[in-house]
Amino acid sequence: MEPTAALDQDLSRNALEERVIGDTNVYYDSVEHLFVPANHELSAEEIQREREDPHFTIAYGSDTVTTSFSKDVAFNKDGVQYLLLTFDDVNAEELFEMAEEILEAGR
Repeated sequence: MEPTAALDQDLSRNALEERVIGDTNVYYDSVEHLFVPANHELSAEEIQREREDPHFTIAYGSDTVTTSFSKDVAFNKDGVQYLLLTFDDVNAEELFEMAEEILEAGR
């Protein structure tokens, strides 16, 4: 959780799905992460995709080339921005349900 002023992001900008829970907009996103060794030479396609696709990122430092996916839901409530982020096998529905539990607990 972070004060919204600290992050000051438009949560809807790259969202793959949006739901309204109570009176709060909740945004779902998923990102493909390509982890590569420091000496990995990126292809032109990888470079272009990272520039143009907000749902794809490249990170250096792994021993081998691997791909994983992060999924998250984010929302602003009472001046605090919440982000539920996972690399685990959790789907959008489950993340929306978690967000709903947090929002209902705050009522």
